[in-house]
Amino acid sequence: MRDIAVSEYYFCKQMLDHLYKITVNINVADRKALVVSYREDDSIVGRELSLEGFADNFDELDAEAREKLSELLSAASLSEVYNSGAVKKICFTVQPKHNIYDKYTIALYPDRREGKIYMTVVDYELTDNVISLMFKKHTVNINLADIFYVDYGNHSVEMHTVNGRSSFFSVSFSDVADRLLKHRNFLRSYKNCIVNMDHVRSITDDMFILDNGESISIPKRRLKEIKRSYDNYQLMK
Repeated sequence: MRDIAVSEYYFCKQMLDHLYKITVNINVADRKALVVSYREDDSIVGRELSLEGFADNFDELDAEAREKLSELLSAASLSEVYNSGAVKKICFTVQPKHNIYDKYTIALYPDRREGKIYMTVVDYELTDNVISLMFKKHTVNINLADIFYVDYGNHSVEMHTVNGRSSFFSVSFSDVADRLLKHRNFLRSYKNCIVNMDHVRSITDDMFILDNGESISIPKRRLKEIKRSYDNYQLMK
C-alpha cells in the first residue's frame, strides 16, 4: 500500500485547530482517506484527506510529535496495521497555543472486511490529570487534583493549588476554563472563577467554603443552578 496523495496546507492547518473528535476512513484499495465525522462542522464531512507528508504541514508540531505522526501514517505502518489487524495508537503534545499545551491521541483501527482503516483523533485531556502551561519559556505541569480554584485578576490567570498560588500572565483565562470545564469536578462559580468541587467543604447561600478555609462567592442569580450542579456531582461520585 502506497502513501496517500498530498493534501492542501490550509486544510491541514484547519484540521489541527480542531484536531480532536475527528474520524477518518482510510480506504486501503484506492489509498484515499475520507472524513466521516469532524467535531461539529458538518461541512468538513466528505472531504478527502491526505496522509503523505501529513506531519510536515504543521509548524506547531515539535520534532518528537512530527516523527511519531509521520511514522504512524507512513505506508509501512498503515500496511502493518491493515495486515496484522491490530490497533495502533500514539499520543503526542502540540506546542502551546496561547501558552497551553494541546495533547492528542491518534488511533488506527483496521477493518479488513470493509477494506478500510478507521483513524480517530481525540484530545486526551479527559484522561490526562495534568494541565500544562507555559511560563517564562518553561513548562509548568499542574495536577488537576491539586487545584482549589482558578480565577483572573491583575491581568493574569491565578492558579490556587495545594502548593500555593501561581500567576500566569501570558495565558488566556477562557482557554484554561475550556480545559478545566471538560472535567466533571470543575464548576464555574462566577465569570472569572472556576472551582474544583472535590475541594468544596460546603455551600452557603452565597459562598463555596473550600477545604483550605477559603471562601468563593456565588452570584445570587446562579445559586440554584450551582447548588443543583454540585448536588448532582456529589451523587455521581
